[in-house]
Amino acid sequence: MILLLVGLLFHQEIGHFFFPFQYRELIEDQASMVGIDPRLVAALIYVESDFNPRAVSKKGARGLMQIMPETASWIAEKRGEGFHREQLYQPRENLMMGIWYLNWLCQEFSGDTALVLAAYNAGWVRVKEWKKDRIWGGDVKELHRIPYKETRRYVTRVLRVYHIYQYLYT
Repeated sequence: MILLLVGLLFHQEIGHFFFPFQYRELIEDQASMVGIDPRLVAALIYVESDFNPRAVSKKGARGLMQIMPETASWIAEKRGEGFHREQLYQPRENLMMGIWYLNWLCQEFSGDTALVLAAYNAGWVRVKEWKKDRIWGGDVKELHRIPYKETRRYVTRVLRVYHIYQYLYT
């Protein structure tokens, strides 16, 4: 009974331990500039890199938000900036690029979080094709229709973690 009471009293502190919000100030600053929920960014980072700024995926994505160098180059070009790969390991730079891209995807997909996350993982061209071909239109209840198993799992996981962050960080 005492353990139950202690658990109830400290559940958010325990939650913060398992679901940290590192780089919170940077994330909140960048996300607020474009109107994106910083908790969504934190959830995406948790799933992508577990807040490791030096993370590199098997496919070559880098940094906190696991941005592919080709995507980063495209983002820099769109923003009228220069780019070098080392920037992807710098938290501020990675967050600026990743949050800019997330916002761009939000505009492309009318703010539909599931579509945005699928596009972040599988590429926006593919997700547009899925919509056009009526394979999957973004309905969370129909995530099973996403053709890529990896993307299905990714969207499901980020949405779950996002709900946790919404609860823990009000």
